[in-house]
Amino acid sequence: YNRFGDKRGLFLRCLCRYAEGFEAKLRALLERERPVSRAFELLFESVLAEPDEHKRMGCLLVNTAMELARSDVE
Repeated sequence: YNRFGDKRGLFLRCLCRYAEGFEAKLRALLERERPVSRAFELLFESVLAEPDEHKRMGCLLVNTAMELARSDVE
């Protein structure tokens, strides 16, 4: 925890890293594919191709937002 300040700091860094990975994947698709609608098709297809056990876990960002939205002011 010392490197990140505390447990919350570590968790926030994990969220940022997760978001950065998703953003990089989306950016690469949007830069490479035309029309843009095809990029989104490929994105959705990649989500559907994930193993079922990953799908059941959901998205870390969405899960965090749903869990903490009411209790975490930040």
